[in-house]
Amino acid sequence: MKSLILKSLTVSGLALAAFATSSILSDTADAAQVATTKDVAITRLYTQNGTLVQNRGLAANTPWRVGKTIQLNGLDYYQVSTNEYLKSTDTASLTGSNDEQNSKVDILVEQPHSDTYDDRDGSINGHLDQFSDWIVSKVVFESYTGKTYYQISPHQFISLYNYQVHGDEGTLPRVEVSHLTDLNKNIDPDTGEEVNTYKPNLVNINNYFAKYLNALHKANGTAPVTVTSDMMNYAQQRADQQVGNTLDHTTASRKTSENLSGAGFDYMLKWANVKSDKDAAYYLLSRWYDEGGNLTGNGQPGHFGHRAALIYSGPNVGLGISGNAAAFTADWDYATFDQFNALYDYTGSNPNTKFISKDSI
Repeated sequence: MKSLILKSLTVSGLALAAFATSSILSDTADAAQVATTKDVAITRLYTQNGTLVQNRGLAANTPWRVGKTIQLNGLDYYQVSTNEYLKSTDTASLTGSNDEQNSKVDILVEQPHSDTYDDRDGSINGHLDQFSDWIVSKVVFESYTGKTYYQISPHQFISLYNYQVHGDEGTLPRVEVSHLTDLNKNIDPDTGEEVNTYKPNLVNINNYFAKYLNALHKANGTAPVTVTSDMMNYAQQRADQQVGNTLDHTTASRKTSENLSGAGFDYMLKWANVKSDKDAAYYLLSRWYDEGGNLTGNGQPGHFGHRAALIYSGPNVGLGISGNAAAFTADWDYATFDQFNALYDYTGSNPNTKFISKDSI
């Protein structure tokens, strides 16, 4: 059987195995066992003689089908490809047993090229070699396309036109969905719509927001910021004070820098595809930076006011979110007040500022 891999990276010349490889395990492999690597940047591999593999390693928190187990110098090593072994002390967990081997179902790939698909976003996340053999854990029928997918790792699915299934496919869990990505969605059976089960945590959102804001500051050469409970509480007060879709800066009781948004939790969960605290933080940051919702039109002083408040904020900041509004409050950084005013008063269409990507933290 093949080792199960999710994606491929290279760090300092060391390849992190994370996509389906062509290495064949022993015919005596206990394919029901899965070893999961620890939460470290790189997990090293060894040959059956204990020699360190110089150019390959495993990514953090990835599951691997185990072939045979060998012992070297009193330690167990788990086979994850033909001559690559994972040290037991580098393993976070080992699951499965020999008993499961007897009831396994596997699929033999007979076509020359086949992709694997990620059920989280539908993207291609690996490739399988012709005549490679894979343990199957679930069968998924995609009604929109009429395709049948076989699951071979936590987020890898294959749909083939030339293959053989060995074992009793009827013993596998079988699921029918409209699209493969629906497997990661909570679909209301009555309406057919996705139900967002995400439960926001405002403290976590503030922590993510501060990380993103500091990344934005670094990109633009301004000093880092810190979330304080005082500023966060005041920001929450400001969010709670907003009524309906009307945003009112005049009701502020403190002279702080302030951004307001009509995108509260109700909007973010239902319309903005926000499904995590990190999503919420980045959504608000990007919404304010983008200025697409600014009532002051492009070409007028103040159009880039929200962006100026983000980039020249601090050192103390806070974020508050209610059902119908969000508020960002911060100290005035008087050392950069002239730069703030220059951006605030800018009347062009493309100020010289830099934004950040969602994966910047």
